[in-house]
Amino acid sequence: MDNKLTYIACIQELLVVEKQNIIFLLLPAREPTKVTMNDLKGDFKKADIEIDFYPEPGSGHYLKMVHNGIEYGMMQAIAEGLELLNTQKQFDFDLSQVTHNWSYGSIIESALMDNIHEELAKDTQLTQFNQKVHASGEAKWMVGEALQEEVPTPVISLSLMKRNASLTELPFSNQVLSAMRYNFGGHKEY
Repeated sequence: MDNKLTYIACIQELLVVEKQNIIFLLLPAREPTKVTMNDLKGDFKKADIEIDFYPEPGSGHYLKMVHNGIEYGMMQAIAEGLELLNTQKQFDFDLSQVTHNWSYGSIIESALMDNIHEELAKDTQLTQFNQKVHASGEAKWMVGEALQEEVPTPVISLSLMKRNASLTELPFSNQVLSAMRYNFGGHKEY
């Protein structure tokens, strides 16, 4: 990967975002660059690297932001499945082994599954990580864009909300729900 980044860093005014085996090149939309996409495509082809080009200004960034929003939903689905396996009392699952198996030939095989397998292999309880999960803005942007375009994105929206909820130790809204349940039905929370 180093030779790719060295090459890319030589190109004037490019922003490079590296994610696993994908390198996003974000060209400035308003300023011409001395290197054309055809030059880049030829050089990347020589290095056996595939590259796609989206020529409309801003389209590559839009694509990258949607990609990262999808990532939020996928991460949340993996987290929820592992939470169920970890919490249920019927069976004893080695989550490191489960995620290892799911990383090879499973329909949910992915870089994200590889990532969590690596962490679970080090520590099956993930004790070095706290329960707060911050959002860096991509999913928030995507949810806003989806609302503007009137496209339903419930999985990504809920994954963003789950991250936001993780930042509050004791959400007041839970106390409000508990108080209402008690008030109308005498339900006590334990």
